[in-house]
Amino acid sequence: MRIAGISLFVDGVARPIAPGELDRCERLLGAQFPKCYRDFVMQVGAGYFQDIPVRVSAPQHILDTTPKDRERLRQYWFWHDSEAILTQEQGIQSIQCFDTDIGHDIRYLPVDSSVFYLLSRDDSSIVRCRDLSDVLKFVFDGEETPAEPYTFTPYSK
Repeated sequence: MRIAGISLFVDGVARPIAPGELDRCERLLGAQFPKCYRDFVMQVGAGYFQDIPVRVSAPQHILDTTPKDRERLRQYWFWHDSEAILTQEQGIQSIQCFDTDIGHDIRYLPVDSSVFYLLSRDDSSIVRCRDLSDVLKFVFDGEETPAEPYTFTPYSK
């Protein structure tokens, strides 16, 4: 299967998110989800990649955690050296729909959901990514990328 520009093998049962659920969460967030995120979760659901440290959040999880997440960025902003790419105020307005289990924060701005911003946990850098494929390339910068198809495991609920 090919989704969001990547080849994917689903390990287990896909748990697609209904378009109505995405629409409801978008309405309550006041922002549209990125197209590649919508396409991904409508086909396989939320979950995690087995060979790479990237997780895909469920829409309800995003809705539930965004206020606390924004407060965290208001209090703790470590990316001052990258404010030409994303300012703290923009970061506070951004929404996280992907992350990594190694601490990278992957976000988008509601005013332009076609771009992702990867806030590095390693330093004060922010990288602009055009899609999920770019995010995966950044996560493996300098390391051998696992062969596609990537193995993805949907969360059980």
